[in-house]
Amino acid sequence: MSSMLAGTADSSTLGGHGWQGPQQCRQYAELWGSIVVQDERRTSFTLSSQRMPLLEGHTYFAIEVALQINQPQRSSKRQGTRAQDVNVDALPLPDIPAYTIPTENQRAAGVVQIGRTRLAMLLKRFACAKPQLGYNPTIASLAAIVLGVIGSERLAFQCLDEIYTRYKLADYFEVSKTDASKTDAVRVDAKIIYSLARTEIPELTEPFEKHECPGLLIDLADHFLRTLLTQAYDTRKQPFPFFVRLIHRLIMPREDYNPKDPRRQLRSVILGIICRHRRIFARCSSDDELKEKCDDLRAIVAVDVTLLKMLDMPLPPDRLWKEALHIINPALACVSAAIACDVYGPLDLTMLGICKFAAFTGMIAGTGAYLCTEPMALLLEETGVLIRRSWRWEIADVDDGEASDGENY
Repeated sequence: MSSMLAGTADSSTLGGHGWQGPQQCRQYAELWGSIVVQDERRTSFTLSSQRMPLLEGHTYFAIEVALQINQPQRSSKRQGTRAQDVNVDALPLPDIPAYTIPTENQRAAGVVQIGRTRLAMLLKRFACAKPQLGYNPTIASLAAIVLGVIGSERLAFQCLDEIYTRYKLADYFEVSKTDASKTDAVRVDAKIIYSLARTEIPELTEPFEKHECPGLLIDLADHFLRTLLTQAYDTRKQPFPFFVRLIHRLIMPREDYNPKDPRRQLRSVILGIICRHRRIFARCSSDDELKEKCDDLRAIVAVDVTLLKMLDMPLPPDRLWKEALHIINPALACVSAAIACDVYGPLDLTMLGICKFAAFTGMIAGTGAYLCTEPMALLLEETGVLIRRSWRWEIADVDDGEASDGENY
């Protein structure tokens, strides 16, 4: 532990330059580093270093206080802000040696808080890059997890910047609370999750509607979105590497990214987590029981193999039925035209007869295609829903078991 705290090199580290994250998370460190758009994120990292002297005083002291490192003197001032005026809660950190606070004896022996020191520098850089964000406990918790896995401040910054930009998290965390004209993007996404659940997994929403408390499920989705799952972790019940497997699905989801709906992947992960517990909700006999189960899920998400398989299950495209109609409609028109020919009888080869025939068959073909389009669209859409449900959610139809590390997920 002391070597991790002091930052001495470890033969198993990724870069060979001191602490580089827990060995158990090495595979995720390599994967998370691979998502970084190097040129864009490197520029952002460099600019954040140049802006460090301009970091707002409240943000600077809030980071120092939250991480409990080098507690500033009460008389310290930065850009007009006094340290004693900053009051923030201590930030819960992953249970790994690098984030352990040294004892007095360790401090006397020269042991330093390498993990917390690097995290503080990471958060200050990120606050410089996102001045409207400042210090945010949710982003700080996510940064602590990313840095705890990767170990490199530069790569962790770039990975965090990529996540923040890809999901457009500024809509969540950079909106002024005093601006009533701004829509609460988190609440909107939570309601979208509930609406999607009603369509694709009606058995999930059924107990909430039965007991007239759909708001409980919306609030649960809201909580997971607002905290980015960073508070669904309890070291007393699961070790940190277990939780990293869940955060990996948030950072690198299996679904394709859609820039027109940038948080679709995030919502899908949240829906998968809630769906994993649908049998538990179904057994509740009152709204009080549902509230209790929602509170339990808020406290900790048990990361088991079944949940991970659900989140890794690929989905067919949502617009499959719409694309199919481009083929079906012409086919229906041709069939209608053939029927019209048979009904019309012998073809009159005069000009007037040909015009009449064209008008008649066109009318029949168009009417047939139009009348069949809407029912066919509804049928194909319903079929698509059933396919998606069978592909992704049927894997949850197993007994609710404890998490297992028997497989490498």
